[in-house]
Amino acid sequence: MNLPHGPVIEKTSCTHCGDLCVDELILYKEKPFCCEGCKTVYALFTENGLDDFYKLNTAPGTSPKAKTGDRFLYLESEEITEKLADYKDEENLRITLEVPSIHCSSCIWILENLNTLNPGIRHSTVNFNKREVSLMLDTTQTSLKDSAELLAMIGYEPAIRLDKISEKKNKPKKDYSRWYKIGVAGFCFGNIMLLTLPEYFDPTLAEERNYSLFFRIMNIAVALPAILYVSPEFFRSAWASLKIKTLNIDVPIALGLAVIFLRSLYEIITDVGPGYLDSYCGLLFFMSIGRAFQQKTYAGLNFDRDYKSYFPVSAEKIEGEKEWYEPITNLKRGDIIRLRNGEICPADSVLISPSGLFDAAFVTGESKPVKKIEGNKVFAGLKNTGQATLLKIEKDVSQSYLTDLWNNKAFEKSESRIQGITDRLSRYFTPAIFLMAAVSLGFYGFKGDWATGWNAFTAVLIVACPCALALASPFTLGNTLRILGRNRFFLKNAIAVETLAAVNHAVFDKTGTITQTGKEEIEPYACSLNAEETEITASLLKQSSHPLSRNLFRYLNSPGNLPVEEFMEIEGKGLEGIISGKKIRVGSAGWCGIQTPDILSEQTLVWVKINEENKGGFIFRNKYRNGLKETLSQFDKSIQFSVISGDHSGEKERLKGLFPQGTEFVFKALPEEKPVHIQKLKDSGNIVMMTGDGLNDSGALKTADIGISVSDNLNTFTPASDAILDGKEFSRLPLFMQFTKSSLNVVKAGFALSFLYNSVGLYLAVTGSLTPVAAAILMPMSSITVVSFVTLAVNMVARKMKL
Repeated sequence: MNLPHGPVIEKTSCTHCGDLCVDELILYKEKPFCCEGCKTVYALFTENGLDDFYKLNTAPGTSPKAKTGDRFLYLESEEITEKLADYKDEENLRITLEVPSIHCSSCIWILENLNTLNPGIRHSTVNFNKREVSLMLDTTQTSLKDSAELLAMIGYEPAIRLDKISEKKNKPKKDYSRWYKIGVAGFCFGNIMLLTLPEYFDPTLAEERNYSLFFRIMNIAVALPAILYVSPEFFRSAWASLKIKTLNIDVPIALGLAVIFLRSLYEIITDVGPGYLDSYCGLLFFMSIGRAFQQKTYAGLNFDRDYKSYFPVSAEKIEGEKEWYEPITNLKRGDIIRLRNGEICPADSVLISPSGLFDAAFVTGESKPVKKIEGNKVFAGLKNTGQATLLKIEKDVSQSYLTDLWNNKAFEKSESRIQGITDRLSRYFTPAIFLMAAVSLGFYGFKGDWATGWNAFTAVLIVACPCALALASPFTLGNTLRILGRNRFFLKNAIAVETLAAVNHAVFDKTGTITQTGKEEIEPYACSLNAEETEITASLLKQSSHPLSRNLFRYLNSPGNLPVEEFMEIEGKGLEGIISGKKIRVGSAGWCGIQTPDILSEQTLVWVKINEENKGGFIFRNKYRNGLKETLSQFDKSIQFSVISGDHSGEKERLKGLFPQGTEFVFKALPEEKPVHIQKLKDSGNIVMMTGDGLNDSGALKTADIGISVSDNLNTFTPASDAILDGKEFSRLPLFMQFTKSSLNVVKAGFALSFLYNSVGLYLAVTGSLTPVAAAILMPMSSITVVSFVTLAVNMVARKMKL
């Protein structure tokens, strides 16, 4: 049906943004729009198959009324782009932009589907809490300027502050508005209480002396600051929710405030009574305190995850003739580090070696070698895939940036089951509260007791709050993450806590996981290396971060400082390079083209071949972690075990004596075969935990339900892992798993306490025993109680387990 022009439809709402079409009405496909911008965005979305944007919410868009013009022309500057970028190379640009207009699920949906509108945007991720969108751009197809213009055109203009470009880490200014509101509401609440005291103590005396009218007018005057400054945030939030046809927690609060205010005006105007403006300001006062507490709670969770959780890996720092491993959190600008093959650059740096080969898969999500030459910038997150290189740290380590990379959607495996339950409960919470409030009002109104009815109606709307329910899970699991991190076991996110607690099949790699790195016994076999060849071999081994390479390098006791050309490392096979004009290979018998004697076929043996001449090998006899058998016996009895290794089966009998009966052993497994085996276990209905060293196990770690990378002071972290365990804490892994189970029990107890609190509060409210002010005190108290309970409970469990 065509809509007519003219004043008849001047109040028609825009299909895209929901604003009233007052100044202008544009019809497109029989749908009304308030401006050309909204019509253009609607056409763009529908023509590109993004109609679902309008199905998620009604009129969810933001109106792009202003033309972008040349506002983003400055983004064509290479210098500015370089400073804004999180990562940049010839074809890729990763950048995080602040987008203040993000406000609902439709915003998230459209911003995470930007590649449909511009194929040059490879992928985009929204951080709703921070109102940020992270873009990965293909700079051969689009530019930062084009992407910013697209965002502005569809109503999500990025806020790029040029005065902050030089230092993106500037701390945001503290927002004191919440404390100002608490102060204003408290001032109004206290003074209105004082002005109302005469009527409270002796209403007839106040009436006789004509004080009542004066005090009531004064009450309105004193309440104005709270009405005009403190209360609007609740009404704005409620209105924004109603515009998109949803009910957030501020809707019943706003309705309760409106009822109290209107009742007060009615009583004062009709001279029925003094009104309830003291209750109104008291409600705002206690609600503001509750909001301040909630903000502190969530801010605390975000702070701890962004800056206090860090990777327990180190980088090889070089200072003169000294070389040692330094935790990456201690690295600072100007430090020189050596990055070996397979290691990840911990901070933005400058390459000071002649050349290097890096993989940007951790940053871009796509594995593609990037060649760098001396003086080139090496961004944090790049993985060295060539020979060892020297880097000079240019920017302090950003733990939050590394955490963001680790939580990249490319490495996500599942969604939180607990969060799903919480979301479903919260969705039906507010409608149920409205129904209960209406029934209470109707019940007392039917009995003729409207005063109690309105009290019950208002108290029900105020006292019920899903905040305590929503806080139970993140605060418990956030505290669990902190406690485990304090004990050198670092989990990626709360989902990892849930998954770890549900594990029923544990798979272990052998070398570097259940063995002690650097403690192997090494025995030469038919070895004929002279001094020069020993130096050549050590120089090749020095490029690699594999445990066997590092251990053999230490055993040879040679500096290994010869330059290496055409270096190559093949997972599960070995190393190759040209040193002093000689081609050298170190690795397995197959890699070196050597026939292993039958007597050694089941031994772990590393061969050396120089210029096609067999120079012999080295037999490795593993030393297993101290107390391994006792550690394995402490796992839950329901857990099954598997050992999967690329080594030979020479130590199978020894391993049988360490692992519980029924353990599955798989040897001679290539790196690509490990994830296939893990998948078979998952297909059998198991929740699988894979524990490896993060080198040849990245595929298996990613395939498993939860992958744990064991770190022995090395920078071999893989983003495919869900957790990093300091090798020194390996013996406590069963204890950590038991702690996660206990934490989930605390979450359930927190849910139960939240339901109990709301049930008691609602009972008192429905029976008319609760005043609005008392309800306002109980509402934040429920959150405080639940958060305090889960925090104390988790800490008590941790102390009991000696964590």
